[in-house]
Amino acid sequence: MTQAPFSQRFLLRISPLQHTNGPQHAARSTDGYWLPSERRQDFTKSTSHWWVWDPGATGSPHYEHLRHATAQEVQDAHPHKSCSMFWDPERGGYVLVPFDCSAMSVAQAMHDWRRLSFGRVQRPGAEHIAIAGYFMEGYTLPLAGPSSWFEQLLPRVCQSPNMAQGRPCALAGDLAILIGLLAFSAKPEHVMHAIDRSFRPDRMSTNFRPHQLPPPDRTRKRGLVIEIRTTSPDHLRAWENGVYGGIFT
Repeated sequence: MTQAPFSQRFLLRISPLQHTNGPQHAARSTDGYWLPSERRQDFTKSTSHWWVWDPGATGSPHYEHLRHATAQEVQDAHPHKSCSMFWDPERGGYVLVPFDCSAMSVAQAMHDWRRLSFGRVQRPGAEHIAIAGYFMEGYTLPLAGPSSWFEQLLPRVCQSPNMAQGRPCALAGDLAILIGLLAFSAKPEHVMHAIDRSFRPDRMSTNFRPHQLPPPDRTRKRGLVIEIRTTSPDHLRAWENGVYGGIFT
């Protein structure tokens, strides 16, 4: 009998984020590009529901693997990762910090806004797995991202300059970022459907499945805060680090 690839139940919350800084706190720029503010007061977050993603259970009437979390489930799960992300059409890419920027300022967290970046698993036999994260080795994938997931998840600026034929690049990494990329790939009203359809919908396969939803408006800035909770942090961390293989292939 074929063994299912690793997957782990977790809680997630995705909250729209608005940048509200006034003229006296104008957005900073580096190399000519916009960056969000360093001040938490310059953001407004519309807090949303906690959801449970469970690969081994049927979700709700409208979702396969998603359902609203109970208050007890939220209380029992530990904070694992959080991330504030903005899509910036001028740079054609994402900038992020590894915390909720509406609750903590950059100076407090000692993490500045950075572009989405990528590392690579160094374990023998797993070098084809890219790791999406914050302050990683480079701003492009280490290997060419296959169209099966690249075209929906990542902008062109993230494509590897090494387009030579070889083993297809798989993707793992910070779960808050991966969930964020899926959320940004759809219109705001379709975010949870996009995650339900594309985040490991088949528990027996890591093959990425496009959600087939209408594309979002990429001409305007958009922000999200993504939070992840879990009752099994060690397993979830290993999954993110590519120990169990790629999350998406």
